[in-house]
Amino acid sequence: MSDIGLGFSGITVAGFNGSVADKEGLVRKALFAITYAERLNDVNVSFTQGSSDWCAIDPYDESIGMRNPRVLSANRYGAVVEFDLDEGYPSDSLLELGKRSPSANWTITELDADKPFTPNTLTT
Repeated sequence: MSDIGLGFSGITVAGFNGSVADKEGLVRKALFAITYAERLNDVNVSFTQGSSDWCAIDPYDESIGMRNPRVLSANRYGAVVEFDLDEGYPSDSLLELGKRSPSANWTITELDADKPFTPNTLTT
């Protein structure tokens, strides 16, 4: 299977969760914004953890392997996911999330937890 772009944008980062740039300005972490249809309740989002499931595709259509997806934040509209890059890439570079394997997948599980009632306190 060749790498398939998924249309979600990301950026390489330094100074985040222990990521530092080397002397050439290369980093090994990237953050991606994942969007999905709005859910009624909060959600749990998870990604497959295969060592060759994910890749980042740069603007020149070159791909970089990624591993260790970690969902940093998720709500009813989308999620922010951090990946480790298999090789260094310039900091603050735009990338597209891609999948390398047919087994690469993410799941969105809507939580059924009841939310407490909050009365509208808006006054006119």
